[in-house]
Amino acid sequence: MKFFYWNESYEIGVENIDAQHQQLVKLINSLGSALEMQKEMPKITSLVHELRDYIDFHFHDEEKLFYHSSMPESEQEEHKEIHKIFIHKIDTVFSEKDLSDAKAGQEVFDFLVTWLINHILGIDKSIPQYLSDAQNTEFKRDESAFIALGGNEITRTLIHALNESEKRFRLLSDNAPVLIWITDAQGKRIFANKAWALILGEDVDENADVWINNIHRKDRAGYKKHIASLRDKPSPADFEYRFKKENGEYCHLLERSVPRLEKNGTFMGLFATTVDITSLKKAEKSLRQANQVLEAEVEKRTKEMRQMMLTDILTGTKNRRFLMESLDANILRSERYGSDLSLIFIDIDHFKNVNDDYGHLVGDNILVRVTKIIKEQVRECDELCRYGGEEFVILLPESNVDHAELLAQRILNAIRNTDMPEMNKSITVSAGLGQWQKGEKSLDVLKKCDHALYKAKDTGRDRACLAE
Repeated sequence: MKFFYWNESYEIGVENIDAQHQQLVKLINSLGSALEMQKEMPKITSLVHELRDYIDFHFHDEEKLFYHSSMPESEQEEHKEIHKIFIHKIDTVFSEKDLSDAKAGQEVFDFLVTWLINHILGIDKSIPQYLSDAQNTEFKRDESAFIALGGNEITRTLIHALNESEKRFRLLSDNAPVLIWITDAQGKRIFANKAWALILGEDVDENADVWINNIHRKDRAGYKKHIASLRDKPSPADFEYRFKKENGEYCHLLERSVPRLEKNGTFMGLFATTVDITSLKKAEKSLRQANQVLEAEVEKRTKEMRQMMLTDILTGTKNRRFLMESLDANILRSERYGSDLSLIFIDIDHFKNVNDDYGHLVGDNILVRVTKIIKEQVRECDELCRYGGEEFVILLPESNVDHAELLAQRILNAIRNTDMPEMNKSITVSAGLGQWQKGEKSLDVLKKCDHALYKAKDTGRDRACLAE
């Protein structure tokens, strides 16, 4: 993977400089590719020598050019100090870091890229003008300066190369797959690559206000605060915001801002790379929506599964598991509010004979029909559950024993007066009923109603008995 592509327009006409510039670009590509693909870090012994050659040649001759230019002495010293910082950084990294380590390799890669961009743009930007100013004055008066620097042709080539430095940086940044901007210490944007012009539809250099105005109004204050914090406490930081494009649509941008600092820690400005993550945000939204649909479907299926777990398959009414959960909940409610709660236990009389004489299929039909008859008699708030076999339990919230007894009699009468076509006769049921008393548990209520049911069977069936 190549992060920078060498182009003939980068060449300045001096073989050694061109070779070392090209070697620097190759190094950046080599390191970047190794880091991206997580391969073994390239050997860097030769790199140390190559960088040293580059420093000795390029910085030496550049500083000679400063001397024979119209650049103020203070600015010359500033440039020389920056050269020293670069040399110190290179020496520190290569003496203290294990460059076979990916993290250290990333540090070298970031440093070289940052230096390449910042040096060309921020450091060399003013040199061509000084050299151009001096070319027809001091250089002409001091012919020995030309000889010291290798003659007129080399000097003119170097001046041309420095004049072209910003163009080369523009070419690099304009072909980068990210949006790039740089600010000075006051926060003024002194550079924005072509990608920004494409997204805005106009050159940021021509209209600085368009930048902040195109940030979504809900993100604008946060963005300003973010940039201000980087000036107050410089450190690399990310910020995500929405930005209006030329067509009026908003895209989602993720920006990485890195402070540019002098050796003494003085804040020089910011360097930022920004990527369009709109597609990623859309994918996240689609995934979130898909998850919501999935969660809703899971919730629906869970409810359905629970309903199946709590429903008797044959009769379609609630089962014993549901009865126990509902009875516990109703007892708690009655304890809290002091409300009445009653229970009716029902059993079909001589049901074993039905199965023996007519078969289990007829027996199942009888169970379904009895369920239907009971449902027609109870209230909507009452709970009818199949307890097991031919036994049913009716849970009666907000009901005393008198109401339970009246309901039981209606059910007995309705079943007694219903013909069963499969048998050509009717059937009967017995019932035991009771009211929950304070302090009783679920099993206590069921047990006393069950005893009342057996009392009804023992005393002749087709009747309802009250629990003692």
